[in-house]
Amino acid sequence: MDNRVNEVLLNSNIILEANFHYEKLTMVNGLYNGKQPMLFLLLGTINDDGVASASEALSVVLNVDSRTGHFSFDKEQLATRIELMKVTHKQDELIGFLTINSKYYNYEETIRMILIDFMPQFVGSAIIFSYTPNESSSENKTQQKNTSHLDLSCQLIENYNIDTCDLKFQIEYNNIEIPVVSGSKSELELDEMPLQDEINYYHDRKKHIKQELSRVISYLGNASSVEQPLNAAILNRAAIITHLLNRNPTNDIETAISNMENEIRLLQTTLEQWEIVNMKDNPS
Repeated sequence: MDNRVNEVLLNSNIILEANFHYEKLTMVNGLYNGKQPMLFLLLGTINDDGVASASEALSVVLNVDSRTGHFSFDKEQLATRIELMKVTHKQDELIGFLTINSKYYNYEETIRMILIDFMPQFVGSAIIFSYTPNESSSENKTQQKNTSHLDLSCQLIENYNIDTCDLKFQIEYNNIEIPVVSGSKSELELDEMPLQDEINYYHDRKKHIKQELSRVISYLGNASSVEQPLNAAILNRAAIITHLLNRNPTNDIETAISNMENEIRLLQTTLEQWEIVNMKDNPS
């Protein structure tokens, strides 16, 4: 890396996606499975002023040794997934890491291996975010709207040493705010249930959104194999939106559903553009 990073811009979708995967991992058959380790690679760009923009995350499938607690991962599988990401994000490169629950797990050796094998240009320095998901309880059900509500820190790894230098960072928020991760307690108390007509109204809107998502997924399922890497990225986004729709209501459900509808419209616009391009490339 030619320019030393002095600030990081983190897309909020990365935290949203981390929460999505973490919730799936920690909730097994409806039961809370305790704090789990997770690791993501961050993709983005670094400008000439040393400002890094992390726009996407790629999860690393970790295997945990029950005796030692050490991690291992499939290098060939990870290499393939990285190559696929390069197809869909041609302007981006691997710039760092996001670790989950690093207060309880040691990721240093795993990160060192990935730096050597997949990020040799960052051997001198790389970005690392440490994040502990804020799990919900009856006392804590609000959505996270700024960094003060997140247990999140950022450091610069220098010569494989983590925590050597704190980095200034900002979160770039998109339409959907970041909800807390569902824990073992219900997110909706009985005395907070909305009126029945409001329930029906929001249920109908959610049903409509799910129907639109089904259209998106159906279209992608019929697309050509050449488009599969790009399809996978959009399908992942559709899965996250569906996951959020299936969560229990929150105090600001009106805003949440409106933002999801905006996300669907963006997906529909993308698909319509593809259809136009395909019609030009393959005239009947």
